[in-house]
Parts: sequence; structure tokens; C-alpha cells
Amino acid sequence: MYLVIAILSISGALIVMFSIEWRLALVVAVLVPIFLLIVVLTRKQMSRASVNVKKKIADINTEIESCISGIKTSKAFANEDVDNDRFMDSNYVYRTSKSEFYKAMGTFNASQEFFHVHHAGCCYNHGWKAHNGRAAKLHRFDHIYSLCFSIYYAC
Repeated sequence: MYLVIAILSISGALIVMFSIEWRLALVVAVLVPIFLLIVVLTRKQMSRASVNVKKKIADINTEIESCISGIKTSKAFANEDVDNDRFMDSNYVYRTSKSEFYKAMGTFNASQEFFHVHHAGCCYNHGWKAHNGRAAKLHRFDHIYSLCFSIYYAC
């Protein structure tokens, strides 16, 4: 349901954008599929990393539960050093288990920030057009719509 709403919203926005200023809308139409592909790929990578972290933490919890439940047996047979080593290994796995997830999350967020250049591209396109005198040839309201479109999209 949400996918249908999103597709219709993007399509409707592109139609309106093309009716206002086709050059700016063309920039958006080219970059949106690239942006969506990168978002989908990095999101899948982040989901896989999250599942791996949960599996590692489940293994760690199992190990700790085993150590705690067998503490009397360990003391009876003087295996405290073995349990301490197991605990230290589990502690290391816990500390390092989230590094893969944080790396995937950083990649996802970096890709999001990179595409803020997309907004700047729309503003640059309008500025370039105004600099080259094309904006002067436009009707006054077309110029205002184009400028508002650039500012709106940049926000």
C-alpha cells in the first residue's frame, strides 16, 4: 500500500515539475532512480548486518547463560579459569559484533548525505540558466515558478 502511494506521489510530483520547468525536472528524473537503487542496496546491507549482530548476541547470551548456570560445577572442579576465558571471548565478540552494523549504517547515511548534492544540482541548474540569460527570456511568472521550484526542492 505504502509503495503504491510513494510511486504515485513521485510520479505526480515529476509531472508537476515537468510542467513547471522541464530542465530541472529532468535532473530530478535522472537522479531519483539512481538514488533509489543506492538506498535499496545500502538498506539491504544494513539489514544483513543487523541480523548478523542479533545472531552473535544470541550466541553470546547462550554462552553467558551456560557459564552462569554451571558456576557451581565450575567451582567444584576448579574450572574458573576456563569459564573466565569463555567470558572474555564472549565479551570480545560482543564488543566487535556491532562494528559491521555501524559500518553499514555509516555507508547508508553517507549515501543519503551524498545525494544532498542532488538538491544543490537543481539550484545550480537554475542559477546557470539565469546567468546565461535564459531566465530573462522567460515570462515573469515562469521565472518565479522556476525559482520557487529550485528553492522548494533544495529544502
